[in-house]
Amino acid sequence: MGLTPPLPEPPRSGWDHPLIEPYLERAAAYGPVAAGGGLTPPALIGAYRRGAFPWPADDLAEAAELRGALRAAAARGVIPLIGHVPERTAGAAGAAAAAGAAGAAGDSPGDDVDPPWWCPDPRTVLAPGEMRIRRSLVIRMRNSTWTSTLNECFVDVVRACRRDGPHQWITEQLIEGYARLHALGWAHSVEIWDGDALVGGMYGVQVGRVFMGESMFHRASDASKVALVDFLDRFGRAGGALLDVQLTTAHLTTLGAREVPRAEFLATLRAVRDDEARMVCDRLPVSRLAPPRKPGPAETRPPRRPPAPPGEPADPGRAAR
Repeated sequence: MGLTPPLPEPPRSGWDHPLIEPYLERAAAYGPVAAGGGLTPPALIGAYRRGAFPWPADDLAEAAELRGALRAAAARGVIPLIGHVPERTAGAAGAAAAAGAAGAAGDSPGDDVDPPWWCPDPRTVLAPGEMRIRRSLVIRMRNSTWTSTLNECFVDVVRACRRDGPHQWITEQLIEGYARLHALGWAHSVEIWDGDALVGGMYGVQVGRVFMGESMFHRASDASKVALVDFLDRFGRAGGALLDVQLTTAHLTTLGAREVPRAEFLATLRAVRDDEARMVCDRLPVSRLAPPRKPGPAETRPPRRPPAPPGEPADPGRAAR
């Protein structure tokens, strides 16, 4: 049985500045809480380990307007600029550079403000064992011939999650950044297969025993829900504590997602972000997620003895003793 490899040592980044974590505890509840640092593996890993995630814009006009707002907010000291640390110096030797580069907002007005980083309050989460699964989905999985895999085609899953139309946030730069995280062992995907056809999946970034879910998709009815059930099964069996789904939606609420205060989420993240949770990578049948129902006590109880004919004892054995 194959397992995901242990997570590597986190690299140094601008997120290592000692004031970043205290700041996130009191940052704005909704909207960007920081900007800059790029989408390199050190920047992405540093952000996720502190509870922040990128939310860029793909539309050129929207992105330009957002950059202007971020620069203005940084100049007023409302949000910090995260220093960009070249990857070649992102090891221990770059620690001082990382801390210095992530200084007070506005210290370096020319610093890049891409991407915007979010850390909403409250945070929406779903723990293994807490998902609400409709009876119809249970029956579908029990009778399913689909299979599931882990990390079989990561980039294909990320691209499949990219929606058509305006207000696109899964940019080409973000796809490249996640692909590099996946190559390093930090990002994972679940794939749902109907034969050789990819019909659903989800992906995200693992931080110890917390998984930062980013997006999911379906090409067949219920396939994204099955991907979520499958992931929670694999992650829960590996000792995973929490799936972060970031923001509340009506759909996620029906699946059992709940809101927690940001401070509580960040405290949990700090407590388990260095723990190990290695998931099974094998191709597995979806039907395992809904095994045949065991009969209840009423169904296993011996049938009642029929009434004795008139004039005969109700229990012949007892009458003979």
